[in-house]
Amino acid sequence: MKDLREYIKGSQYEKLMDRNNDTYYEMEFLEEPIILDFKENVTIGYIGIHWFEERSKFIAIEY
Repeated sequence: MKDLREYIKGSQYEKLMDRNNDTYYEMEFLEEPIILDFKENVTIGYIGIHWFEERSKFIAIEY
């Protein structure tokens, strides 16, 4: 899979990720994988970020 930044031109990636200057993003490895079970196949025609909470952690998925 190509890096998300390759699909976004110019500084749009930075604007997308840095909506609030007080917000920072932290990456860490999980002890156990989180399995996402989708009910059906979907076609996504745009780039978005979905936030959800799992095991008391906030997780962002870029798609």
